[in-house]
Amino acid sequence: MISAVREKFLFASTHSIMEVDVYTYNMTVLFGHKESYEVFSLDYDYQNGYVYFPRYNVGDIVRFPYPSQHIALQHVVDTSSGPVGVAIDSANDHVYWVNRYGNTLSRCKSDGTNVVVVSLSFSNTFMIRLDVTQR
Repeated sequence: MISAVREKFLFASTHSIMEVDVYTYNMTVLFGHKESYEVFSLDYDYQNGYVYFPRYNVGDIVRFPYPSQHIALQHVVDTSSGPVGVAIDSANDHVYWVNRYGNTLSRCKSDGTNVVVVSLSFSNTFMIRLDVTQR
């Protein structure tokens, strides 16, 4: 998954989250996993300065401040099983995600509280995007 942030692109692999400078093409590993977490997506909270990503095989969503000199993961929410897609609604302080197993769309506050299932009608969904302009 790729996300543009201040002339840099962030992307995730199973072992790391990296940043690429669009002008110099320099690549920097922001966070390296010791284990393979199967990260399928990431999103950036422009208002609060956090990168969020789901860890599929751990069953949670974590975040880290960006940009930052010291990347440290912060646990946000346990998602039961198989979180694959994540989207941030900064204006309303919400984190949305879809679970591969259970086919649900869920939401919580950015601190992980107030978890709600928004929809049970998703099938084989791996990505979500929010249209924050049109709501």
